[in-house]
Amino acid sequence: MSRIVAIDGPSGSGKSTVSRMLATRLKAVHVDTGAMYRAFALKAMRSGVAAGDLALISRLLNATHIEISGDLVTMDGEDVSDLLRTPEVTEQSSKFAEISEVREWMVKRQRGIAASNTGITVFEGRDIGSVVFPEAGLKVFVTASVEERAKRRAAEMDRPRREVREEIQARDQRDTVRAHSPMMIADGAVVVDTTGRAPEKIVEDLAALAEEHLS
Repeated sequence: MSRIVAIDGPSGSGKSTVSRMLATRLKAVHVDTGAMYRAFALKAMRSGVAAGDLALISRLLNATHIEISGDLVTMDGEDVSDLLRTPEVTEQSSKFAEISEVREWMVKRQRGIAASNTGITVFEGRDIGSVVFPEAGLKVFVTASVEERAKRRAAEMDRPRREVREEIQARDQRDTVRAHSPMMIADGAVVVDTTGRAPEKIVEDLAALAEEHLS
C-alpha cells in the first residue's frame, strides 16, 4: 500500500480541494469515495429504497455498478456527476453510509480500484486511512473549524450559513458515532488544519511528505 495516499476528513474541511490538487501535483489517480456513496444514495432514492430496508438495499447493491474517473462519476453507465451535490442526496448518502453492508460493498470496490492502478492513487473519504487502507504509504486527516467549513459550503451551495452549519454538525455526529467504520484520525495520520490556510501551501507540504513516504 506504499503507493496510496489516504486523505480523510469531515465535510467542508477542504479535503476535496487538497486531494485533487495533490493528485495533480503527484500525477496520481484521484478517487473521491464520497461520490460513490452519493451515487448509490441517488440510485436508492430513484428506486424508492429507504435506508432502513436492508433486504432491498442488499439486492440494489448487487445490481449496481459505479465507476469514477477524475470528476466523472457513472452509475450503471449513466453520468451522474452533476446530480450528486444536492442537499437531498447529501442527506441520504450520510444515512446509507451508516449501513455496514453498504460500507463493505464500497470498501471492496475501493480496494479493487487501488489494485488495478500501478501508480500513485489519492483516495479521499472518511475511513480511508482507518479502514480501507490502514497500511497506506501516507495518511492525512484534513480538518477545519465548524465555522470555516459552514462558510465554505454555504458559499458553494448558495445557502444560509446557519442552516449549513447545523447540517454539518448533524453529519459530523452521525459520521463519528456510527457503529461501522466511524470517522476518526487513523493511526499515524498527519493532521492538517486548513482554517485560514491557502490550499497551495498545504499541497506543497503534503507533496513533500508524499515524496518521503511513497518513495
